[in-house]
Amino acid sequence: MRASLSPFRRDSSPLEGSVRSFSFPFSPSASIFSGQGSFYGFQVYSHRFVNLALLSALNFLSDWQCFSFAPIHSLAEEQFEGLQPETLVSIFLLSNFMATLIEPKIVQWFGLRGCVTLGSMFLAIGSLVKSGIPFFGVNYTNRTMIRLGTILIGLSQPMYQCTPALLSSTWFPHDERTIATAIALNSNQLGIGASFAMGALIVDRASDVPQYFAFLSVLSFLLFLGVLFEFEEAPPSPPSHAAAAAVEKREKMAIDPTNISELLTNPPPHVDSQRNGDDDNQICDYDSDDSEGDYEELSYTWDFLRQFFTRPGFIHALVAFATSAIVINTVSTYMNALLAARGHGRVYVGVVGAVFQLVVMASSFIIGGYTDRKRNYFTVTIVLLLAGALILAVCAYALDQNNNVVNIWWMLFVIAATVGPLQPIATELGCEVVYPHSENVVLVLQQLAANLCSAAFVPCFEKFKDIFSQQFPQYGVSFLVLTGIHALATIQFMTFNGTYERYRAEQKKKKSKIRRRRSDKSLAHVAVSEKTLLIDSF
Repeated sequence: MRASLSPFRRDSSPLEGSVRSFSFPFSPSASIFSGQGSFYGFQVYSHRFVNLALLSALNFLSDWQCFSFAPIHSLAEEQFEGLQPETLVSIFLLSNFMATLIEPKIVQWFGLRGCVTLGSMFLAIGSLVKSGIPFFGVNYTNRTMIRLGTILIGLSQPMYQCTPALLSSTWFPHDERTIATAIALNSNQLGIGASFAMGALIVDRASDVPQYFAFLSVLSFLLFLGVLFEFEEAPPSPPSHAAAAAVEKREKMAIDPTNISELLTNPPPHVDSQRNGDDDNQICDYDSDDSEGDYEELSYTWDFLRQFFTRPGFIHALVAFATSAIVINTVSTYMNALLAARGHGRVYVGVVGAVFQLVVMASSFIIGGYTDRKRNYFTVTIVLLLAGALILAVCAYALDQNNNVVNIWWMLFVIAATVGPLQPIATELGCEVVYPHSENVVLVLQQLAANLCSAAFVPCFEKFKDIFSQQFPQYGVSFLVLTGIHALATIQFMTFNGTYERYRAEQKKKKSKIRRRRSDKSLAHVAVSEKTLLIDSF
């Protein structure tokens, strides 16, 4: 193990059999791997899937906690009198927003591993505060502790919710980045689905609620231990040209971990700056000249952040991401009300809510895989935005009790399939247009916009439900307002004028590398020819 820059950081080391031997579905790279696990000359490691699984599990469990009251609203109010479960979602989102503001600094100081470990610790502590200590002192009546625990869980989420893009760029080759980001991001939706399914199927009476929360606390604590011992900072060698450029640049800014004053005045970069010292294990072969200037040190000043918003195309990706988050968070929050209004029971609501989130994930994997192959972020995003606006408008009609043509829960599934994939694709689009700026900051800014807009709109959705009640069904106007937001985002995205800077940089480096190899082969051929002529002359 190499020297660490903080007690949170732990570097990965090359293990036998850890090189890449398989890939994600829909990945074109599956057909071009060599037996040694190389990908266009770069070595990738199977431990990337362990990191991705842990990060996804954290996102899964945190949103399960956030929406745990949604399907058991009445039972929770009965057990904890005066709790107002819908208020907890707003508390969670506001706490999330505040923590997102400082998340980039946490990454800069403690690295990817340190940030994720700290977030998992806050999740475990918040869960214990919310539920009480399982098997010893479960919380049966204290509303204050539930609110405090919700705040801690909300504070924890940005430390792992804002890092999927950083993880994918650090550990995954370019053709897997979108789908890896989609897995981690959409684990949140899967967690919301679990809250509906488990809450509706397990909790039968009010007295079951405290034990249900204690069960979530046990899961949170076990997950914290898994992150503490298994989550790695970075692979021994970079998996792509973009990651190689980042490592090359940051190696020149390496800080002596024994010099405390230097460490405090110059926080360490958030990706491990040391590569594996064993040259025999280095499949990655890149020239430092190619990396020069392609990545920069993060300063996290307002002047630095302004560079993101002035980059053509970034605001378009930001708006697409926030629009998707508003729709998915709103529909998830009011799933019970939307279906109960049509006479469906709690178990039915739980099943539909769970399937809704599964559809979000499945569509994100499929569409994300397609986008990985084609790199056509603009086309995919504009199609999804147009389809989402159309389906949201149809939902306003499907809510009508007298409607026997369109079923509301079918429309909810179509929303999941069209609006859900926008988030991971918009994240990767943002990373493409702002390259070589930080992928982590891209997702931080997108999450800030998404959480702030969601926290503002979710209460409004309820207030609009009975407007023009003579002309529209309940929540009909609410869906029309959502449709208007989606339509405005679509119109705004049509003006997209960004360029795929990361893809262009990778193609440039790939061509440069091919030229160097051809040049080396030509020189070698000349040397052999000269040697042959020399032998013939004797």
